[in-house]
Amino acid sequence: MAAHNGTDPADVPALDTLALFAGRPAAPAARRLAGHIPSARDRAASATTSPETHRTTGLERTSGDTNGHATNGHSTTKGATPGFVPAGGPPTGGWRPREDGASPTTEPAADPDVAGQADASVDLSDVDWDVVADLRTLVSERIKGTGEGGTISLASHGALAEPVILDEVSKLGRRDLSIGGVGHTPQQKAHLAKAVRDSIFGMGRLQPTLELEGVSNVETRWWRGQPITWVEYADGRLEQGPAAAGSAAEMIRDLQLLASQAGRNFSPNSPLLNLTLENGSRLAATAWRTPAPVLTIRNHLFDDVDLWDLVAKNMLDAGMASFLEALSLAGKNVVFYGIPGSAKTTCARAFLNALPPEIAIGVIESEFELRLEELAKHPHPRVVPMEARLGSGELDSFGNRMGAITMTELLIQILRHNIQRIVVGEVRGPEIAAMLDAMVASMGSVSTVHATSPMGAVQRLATCATKASLNTTTETAYRTIAQSIDVIVHLQYIDEGHLGGRRHRFIAEIDALTLGETEACFTAFLPIYQKGSDGRATPTGNLPSWINDLEAYGFDPDLLRKGNSSWVAPLELKRARR
Repeated sequence: MAAHNGTDPADVPALDTLALFAGRPAAPAARRLAGHIPSARDRAASATTSPETHRTTGLERTSGDTNGHATNGHSTTKGATPGFVPAGGPPTGGWRPREDGASPTTEPAADPDVAGQADASVDLSDVDWDVVADLRTLVSERIKGTGEGGTISLASHGALAEPVILDEVSKLGRRDLSIGGVGHTPQQKAHLAKAVRDSIFGMGRLQPTLELEGVSNVETRWWRGQPITWVEYADGRLEQGPAAAGSAAEMIRDLQLLASQAGRNFSPNSPLLNLTLENGSRLAATAWRTPAPVLTIRNHLFDDVDLWDLVAKNMLDAGMASFLEALSLAGKNVVFYGIPGSAKTTCARAFLNALPPEIAIGVIESEFELRLEELAKHPHPRVVPMEARLGSGELDSFGNRMGAITMTELLIQILRHNIQRIVVGEVRGPEIAAMLDAMVASMGSVSTVHATSPMGAVQRLATCATKASLNTTTETAYRTIAQSIDVIVHLQYIDEGHLGGRRHRFIAEIDALTLGETEACFTAFLPIYQKGSDGRATPTGNLPSWINDLEAYGFDPDLLRKGNSSWVAPLELKRARR
């Protein structure tokens, strides 16, 4: 059994007295202690009828950004024509915003024809992307001296770049007329300005696609020597888009320039590229180890949500929401597992959003993904996010990548920042060392891992642990996992798009981990929720030994009574489960 007793409720300051956090209500379980919140079933019932609970709560994005944030500098565009990576090169925008307050030496007057239409949702198919590449270079050269290191970011250069973009587009039109050309129409100027803006601060021709409503993934693959772009939507639709580049060499050049803006190296010595874009999308690219470069962008549609939003989306029921909420407040260590696309990160973010805003959270990730510092509905003003750095392709005398900053090093540093919760993001390999250290050094840690069963999740973590350290035996790994992790949660993912159905994501199992009593079993599982007849989790009646810790935060153990499910809607599958 994990040795985590949780925080005494008496130690948590009364939220109503904290003026700094007055804009956000107290955490539900904390309000329940004071008698200011309905029961779990009441909340579940209201979640299905109250318009407020449907604000960007599903895997389909509603119209507009509920966080008040633009996507890579642009508002969400429905019906825009997809476009792809510029032939002349990738975006030169920096992907780590800086507020340097610098300003350009001159501020050119804007062409009214360009300025009036620059932000319109337009079809950019008439744009010459070779011209866009030239204009991007000119604009970048004019504004890059306003920040340190020449890095160009939307946060520090967006407003500065706009008049420069409009000026360069206008100059181009005048040059064309001076040599006997026909110039540009106001619409062509507007299209060109948007394309330049997208190339500097977005993903170039790919940017309009990322802004389409409901896009979850954009992929570039190669078939018979030609690039094919696939656009996948949250509702399961799969559509083909225009080619991302004219050749493999062109795409590699684009990705190399994009990597350099993020301080990364993409070369034969470092053939794997992983980045988090400004809008929170996750980019992964591989070259040299594949016949042609491969690019995938995971567009996170599910941002500022809590557990009760997920109840409304039928991903869990009210009893589970109360259980997970109490786990979060009591400081239990939780691992969410499932296959890719099963909403593990979404559930981890919702789990953390159960915490009151005054809790200091440290987040360590290989790539920024949780992005708690950007949430508006559930603010975390004391969060400290840190990102590991892979380093260059060169190795030092010890065989380590030069310039690398490991998650273990970040863990040591983050402990010096008065942190109450330490979160280690996705565990795919050596991150396991930081995850286990975080669970020992703090309380309420959260991680995610790819697996399909409770034993599979533990085996995956144990394998990562033994590979990460030659001194870790299999027995030690299993024992450490059992002593460190309190609960593991299985996210099930069923895609019935090929049957004319939809995608279903829901919690299928929840197990408490304990130390095995025999040498043959180092890790024991106590099923708290197990799969019901339709595959969704239902209570088993089992109570963990630390149930009193949850009761201290207002949790009613009766919610774990066997068969006590309260899903808001049936699971509508096209095929019967076997």
